[in-house]
Amino acid sequence: MADDDPRELENYKANLRRQEMGWQARFDYVLFSDRAAVDIGLVALRTAILMNAGAAVALLAFVGQLWDDGNATMSKVLIGIVPFLAGLVCGALAALVAYFYQSFVTAEAQEKLNEVSQQAGDQNGWGKRWNLLPNGKKWTRAAMLLFGIASLLFFVFGAGRLICVLS
Repeated sequence: MADDDPRELENYKANLRRQEMGWQARFDYVLFSDRAAVDIGLVALRTAILMNAGAAVALLAFVGQLWDDGNATMSKVLIGIVPFLAGLVCGALAALVAYFYQSFVTAEAQEKLNEVSQQAGDQNGWGKRWNLLPNGKKWTRAAMLLFGIASLLFFVFGAGRLICVLS
């Protein structure tokens, strides 16, 4: 290396910095996209929970007004609360499963940091990952999506059923 031209060495270092900046930009993009997806998912989940809970509360208030009249539709309307309660439970389960999914994502990132740390010569590393469920990320992601979609579908089903009862 003593015979290398200093300009070539500086050129090589500049190329390495450009490559590093490119990798960092891609990493930042992926990280930003992941955070945006999480935020969008949380908004959708909160919306599903609020819609179902709001519908259940509104139905209870409506049944309270029908109670005095002894209306025959009161029992049908009261039974109409069941899909909204099921949607509320599905939304809560989706939120719980989302927590486990994020735990699997964090454990996977910790494992990757551990590998990089050990390759760099750090003997302590980032700790061991407790992988009790090898495909946990895949299964929790599927369950989270299914519960979230089910919550929204229960709302649509309950609203349609109430429209039929009240018309």
